[in-house]
Amino acid sequence: MRPHLSRLLATAAAVVVPLAGGLVRLVVPLGCAGCGAVDVVLCGVCRDALGSGALRVDGAAPRLVQLPAGGAQASTAAQAAAGDGLVSRWPVLACAVGSGTVRTVVVSWKDRGRTDCTGVLGARLREGARSGVALVPVESLVGREVWVVPVPSTRPAVRRRGREHTVELARAATEVFRASWSTAAPVRLVPALVHSRRRTADQSGLGARARWRNLAGALRVRRAAQTATSGPAACVLVDDVLTTGATLAECARALHAAGHEVVLGLVLAATPTPTPTTPTSPHAPSPHSLLVHSDPGTG
Repeated sequence: MRPHLSRLLATAAAVVVPLAGGLVRLVVPLGCAGCGAVDVVLCGVCRDALGSGALRVDGAAPRLVQLPAGGAQASTAAQAAAGDGLVSRWPVLACAVGSGTVRTVVVSWKDRGRTDCTGVLGARLREGARSGVALVPVESLVGREVWVVPVPSTRPAVRRRGREHTVELARAATEVFRASWSTAAPVRLVPALVHSRRRTADQSGLGARARWRNLAGALRVRRAAQTATSGPAACVLVDDVLTTGATLAECARALHAAGHEVVLGLVLAATPTPTPTTPTSPHAPSPHSLLVHSDPGTG
């Protein structure tokens, strides 16, 4: 499809899809996005299921852990205590466990037109962002821009949904990081990443290896984003769901190839069920790390 036609269709979808959803809700009673309870966007029980605070989940995502710099023989007291000798590339926080009610709410918001949940989910992401501030040493940001980078959807997904839903999440996170870090570095929401022209499959339903193969080399940094900064940026990645970490790892690969660094990841929900690790060190591994990767650039 020609680029200008693709942009035109995406713009039309961005107008038509939300409008159609609004018309439907004039006829069909509003129901809770989690359980269907009538006349409420999200009932109290389903809202409570979203929890509070944030969980460290990077150690439980196989594509986000690796051997320490010294190789397989490297050992420290901290790694020995962790049990698997692995370290995380950078911290990733999830606001909730992506199963049951949480999964239903996120899918309804993401793929079923429930944009009326954006306020509630944005508030949860702001909570997670506030927890994330403590994991990034502010002195490491001095002299650099901070980019809050939404993980991009494919063009067909954007046309189907009528919006870039991760931009909505990134907007909420940017508010928190700007308030916390603006004295050390300028903070901007930058949709820096885009899918390359090669076709990729939907990640849902794919196993860990298939997810990695599907996305390896699939993303690149937009030329406009690259020319808009004078030096390497410190990047915070924002996505809806973390599974194996393949998507975040591919985002980091593309940003690293362009000279930038990822310092934090932030997601609404993590699947499978994560085991929290103490959020005091940005490299604290989880005992539930599944795979070992010695090369952080492999995705």
